[in-house]
Amino acid sequence: MNKPVKISKVNDKQNMSKEETNTQSSGRDFHYRLIAERSFDLVTSQNMQREIVYVNHVWESTLGYTAEECIGKPAYEFVAPEYHSDAAERNNKRKSGNSSTFQYELELLAKDGER
Repeated sequence: MNKPVKISKVNDKQNMSKEETNTQSSGRDFHYRLIAERSFDLVTSQNMQREIVYVNHVWESTLGYTAEECIGKPAYEFVAPEYHSDAAERNNKRKSGNSSTFQYELELLAKDGER
């Protein structure tokens, strides 16, 4: 597991009303989840506080964590320490108004400590 993996898809919903978020989310989330569950890639979804709100089955089987062990935890807990500052910088850019979706590679830590 020495290969970097892509982590992508961050939705900035903090400036939307709850009603707008719920309306837009219902259809999109269904389609996103359908794609994520059929993917052969590790897929995670995080809120703007970078807490994990979803992981797919490939994430679970590759890293050895159950979804329940991941949901609600900061995403950085699963990222190799040498990538923390780069990930924090990208998150700050997102929070400052850069709304593009970022795709980048990080090394993730499996439950057994393997990379």
